[in-house]
Amino acid sequence: MNVTVLLRVIDDPELAAGVTGSTLRLDDSSLVALGLAFDLARRLDGVDLSAAAAGPAEWDVALREALALGVARVMRTWDDDLTLPDIPATSAALATAIPGDADLVLAGGPASDHGSGVLPRGRRPGPRAAPARRSHGD
Repeated sequence: MNVTVLLRVIDDPELAAGVTGSTLRLDDSSLVALGLAFDLARRLDGVDLSAAAAGPAEWDVALREALALGVARVMRTWDDDLTLPDIPATSAALATAIPGDADLVLAGGPASDHGSGVLPRGRRPGPRAAPARRSHGD
């Protein structure tokens, strides 16, 4: 089963440019979605985990966190004409980063820095993105 986790990066000044030399990190909802994906991979054989993000090259330092945690590969898409506040255009770019062979796409809740959680429907055939949720008792 091919599972893709959607990732978002935020600027966290509390990091004080620690060991990575950057204040960028994966947002909390991305970490929750990654946790759910890793849990799924532990429970099922043959799960291939990848991640996708739509953001500028500066995000790469934070996206490497997903690789360090055990994600096989991270695809990042971006166009210099995009701006992060342009939610529809950014979500459309994100949709292009999702591999065509993804059986399941996991996403965290709304973005922690501005509260959006929009992905275009019908943008491409295949799996739909759904918010990652923890059920009580997990």
